[in-house]
Amino acid sequence: MTSIVARISMGMAGAGVAAVLTAPIAQADYSRGSCLVVENNRATAVEVTVKNKPYTGKSWVIDRYTDSVLSIGGRKIVNSDGGWRIVAPQGQWRFDRDMYDGRGCNGTWIYRVS
Repeated sequence: MTSIVARISMGMAGAGVAAVLTAPIAQADYSRGSCLVVENNRATAVEVTVKNKPYTGKSWVIDRYTDSVLSIGGRKIVNSDGGWRIVAPQGQWRFDRDMYDGRGCNGTWIYRVS
């Protein structure tokens, strides 16, 4: 499985190319306290590892053709530093300010793997 390290916080949105690297950054002044959803549009499961503290090294396996809000013990994980850094197959980022808003998230970053 080809992996990249993707980072989203202050700047411009994007995703990396082949090997392990840091993707361009995304600007969103509403990104602090945002949740993380992974959309797996592949025919196989994918593994996503979060690099942000306090979740450093935590991994999730997202089943094929599944959207999953990342959580621990039933609580959605939220970023505290305004960005998300993950190791995952190559994908694309987008922000939805209304997804899970008022339910523990200040908007949601969605990472789509296809």
